[in-house]
Amino acid sequence: MSISNSPIVRNVLLTCMNFKTRKKEAWVHNAFLDKIKRDLEGSGFKVVREYAIAYPGDYKQLYGKIDLYASSKDINVCLEFDFGLHLRYKSIQKMLTSNAHVCVGVYRGINGGIFQTYNNKRLFFENKERIASVKEQFGAGSLGKTFYLINFLNKKISVLHL
Repeated sequence: MSISNSPIVRNVLLTCMNFKTRKKEAWVHNAFLDKIKRDLEGSGFKVVREYAIAYPGDYKQLYGKIDLYASSKDINVCLEFDFGLHLRYKSIQKMLTSNAHVCVGVYRGINGGIFQTYNNKRLFFENKERIASVKEQFGAGSLGKTFYLINFLNKKISVLHL
């Protein structure tokens, strides 16, 4: 199976495109991940919400949870959804140090309001710089991964090959 034709990537994109965002952050986060989980399980994936992972910190081993981890016989995929302008550093770190082949990082993006001075191209580059920074510091396990960076509100996707 080609990673670019992965059902999880198509599923996340379609869910992103069709998702209504007028609800509170926690509701959107959980409903979005629950929808993806149901759809992937229907496609034959084994899916775990809040997948526990150990990852290296600056001075000690850290423990956290990846929002969604999906596996099939061909591919392992992890997904983190951060409802801010950027992916959090620890979200990137958990994904890059996981054993997933594909990482999907979803961030809220901009929809006007107080963030009008930002533009989505700038947000993409800032998120890309965060990924590069984490990869440089902790990224021994990140080689050969495909990283999809998704702007939730503006329905934009970028692909990074690490």
